[in-house]
Amino acid sequence: LALGQAIGRIGCFLGGCCYGMPCAWGVAYPEGSLPYSVYEGVPLFPVQLVEACVLSLLFGVCLAVPFRRRWWAYLVGVSAIRLGLDFFRGDLPTCAGLSPQQLVAVGVLVALGVIGVRNAGQRLSRRPRRYGCGRLAASRVCV
Repeated sequence: LALGQAIGRIGCFLGGCCYGMPCAWGVAYPEGSLPYSVYEGVPLFPVQLVEACVLSLLFGVCLAVPFRRRWWAYLVGVSAIRLGLDFFRGDLPTCAGLSPQQLVAVGVLVALGVIGVRNAGQRLSRRPRRYGCGRLAASRVCV
């Protein structure tokens, strides 16, 4: 998912959506694009490219994390990325100073924190693998 999102963010950059706020060293979009119609050629922070790079790093982190914990690492990582980088976007409405995506990210981080605290101290018990024989039990051919 992280790698797919990174590739998608490059598409956002090329399409001109999800653009950043004005900055001195940013990217100027061509005439006729959505960012140009809003900011009239002012250089904008390339938030899509920064997010693509960070999501690529998150992909690497998820590969390094044990398989059963990857979903946790992905959700924490993508929520933290969204929470941090949306402050640099210039196309989002805000509610209480946060974008709707940031509010969802905060909700996900709070939920993961509650789950983590609830499960603190509990080790995931490794259940013994049970192989079922089903109908074949009478013939002693079990899988």
